[in-house]
Amino acid sequence: MPLTTFAAELGEDNIVQKHIERSRTRTIGRSYTSSIELRDREQLGLGLHPTISRPFDPSKDDEPSQGAFSVLKRTATIPLTALRPARKPRLLLLREEKDRFNAMRKIQSATLKWKKWSGLCVSVAAFAILWCIGALIFWIAERRVQGITYFQSLYLCWVSLLTVGYGDLAPKSNAGRPFFVVWSLIAVPTMTLLVADMSTTIVNSFNQGAFRLADFTILPKAGIWRTLIPQLAPWIQAHKERKAARHRLQRGFETGGAEEEPTIDNLAKEQGSKAPSDGELARRLAHAIQRTAKDLQDNPPRRYTYEEWVQFTQLIRFTAAGEREEGGNRYEADQDGLIEWDWIGEHSPLMAQQSEAAFVLDRLCESMARYVRKMEGIYGGDRGNKDRDDDIVRMQSLDIQELDEQIAEA
Repeated sequence: MPLTTFAAELGEDNIVQKHIERSRTRTIGRSYTSSIELRDREQLGLGLHPTISRPFDPSKDDEPSQGAFSVLKRTATIPLTALRPARKPRLLLLREEKDRFNAMRKIQSATLKWKKWSGLCVSVAAFAILWCIGALIFWIAERRVQGITYFQSLYLCWVSLLTVGYGDLAPKSNAGRPFFVVWSLIAVPTMTLLVADMSTTIVNSFNQGAFRLADFTILPKAGIWRTLIPQLAPWIQAHKERKAARHRLQRGFETGGAEEEPTIDNLAKEQGSKAPSDGELARRLAHAIQRTAKDLQDNPPRRYTYEEWVQFTQLIRFTAAGEREEGGNRYEADQDGLIEWDWIGEHSPLMAQQSEAAFVLDRLCESMARYVRKMEGIYGGDRGNKDRDDDIVRMQSLDIQELDEQIAEA
């Protein structure tokens, strides 16, 4: 299917990547890190103008102000409720790295669905245009020769598009026959794209639904009902947490404090009570390189969980910690690809053009190269010191021999 492959690559480069970038930018714009930022954004959404200076006493920050807000409320002729936007974007609470990771995963999942269904919509629109406009041209060309109506022309185009070709209607005019040749050449790839898009959307959804229903009815799978309980438990827990958060907001409970956001580095350091040694991390690094090399062959491409990314991050960054502590060059680390990424930022590994396994494998190999350089520096320096000590001993022995010779001559 070279035609469908070409169309998919064209859409991936020109449309899908732009859609991902727009979704990522909107997510960053809707994110906030504290309840103060949330309140300021809500005030701006109401048309209010926040004061430039904050009160020196933080306890007075929530007291009603007698400044610009109150004057605006007294002089405004339009109620403030009317200034509220009709469809305000839902602000996302991104307080942890895992939240940002999950937000980027949602963007990827939504983009994948959008790519499939938007491709189907474009194919259906192209099919409808080719059908209706082609029928109109055939009707204009054949109405004087055969006296057909527009609906008969629609029937002719329909059986031709479906490659049925009953033969009861066919173009006979001098203008209709050459147009039918050109129209058929355009109709064949259009139908190919339509069938391909339908197989990845409607047909695929129907098959999944039929198989899922068959697991419960016609061919019941062993233990299928037990699998529903673990699936419902996280949903119920998440619903309870969202409901409790709404109640806290209504009571004025702040959604976040001024605590520092937990980062992937902190999560990686907290994996165990005792930090692993460099030798243990080097062994883990070798096993991780072997595993990711196998993941490159997976189809569809492997997508790692947040916990796996934490482990990879620890293996990627432990080799650079020693270089920076020993005064290593930051430019050299950047040249090795050691970039502090953000999951929904421009340099996010989830935004890379290559697969996740290829991205991780490149970074792990760079980490292994840094570890080898580090070991060469350690053992190479010891070897140099040993050689220098041998030279000193050799020189001392030569001096003793010369002294003995001088004593013998005297």
